[in-house]
Amino acid sequence: MSKDQEDRKKEEMKVVDRRRFDASGNDRGETHEVVSSTSASSAATAAKPTSDSHVPKSSAKIDDSEMEKHRAAARTEYAEHQAPEIDFPAFMMSLATQALMQLGEVKPPDGVDLKPDVVAARQTIDIIAMIQAKTKGNLDERESHLMESILHNLRISFLRAAKK
Repeated sequence: MSKDQEDRKKEEMKVVDRRRFDASGNDRGETHEVVSSTSASSAATAAKPTSDSHVPKSSAKIDDSEMEKHRAAARTEYAEHQAPEIDFPAFMMSLATQALMQLGEVKPPDGVDLKPDVVAARQTIDIIAMIQAKTKGNLDERESHLMESILHNLRISFLRAAKK
């Protein structure tokens, strides 16, 4: 092999395009391998599918209505796994739930081994009290009442746990 051929071989790289669908939304079937030069623009151009020639003839094309059904199902699945919108009351309830788990009054989620920790619970309760003090005058009536209720209940639970 000549020096020129060796240099060219060193400059070539293998690009494997693992995207499942091509630019038209058609199932590609297998990965598409392209040999390209090392320049970034060449690699990006080579990896970009330009035709359906790489789609195996044995793979059935999905029509537009079928593709839209898949997209709608994916959007629904994504929306179902989204956490609910976080607002101030939800944030405070999450902190309160954390404190109750630390006190051993609420069972942690499956697979989580959380032993009661009164010191950590005290810190969480203190954080909630600090938030209450820092937001005084900025909360609506419902939020203020929620803060008072949360702190009252957590402090009683803390006293019970501390006596054990």
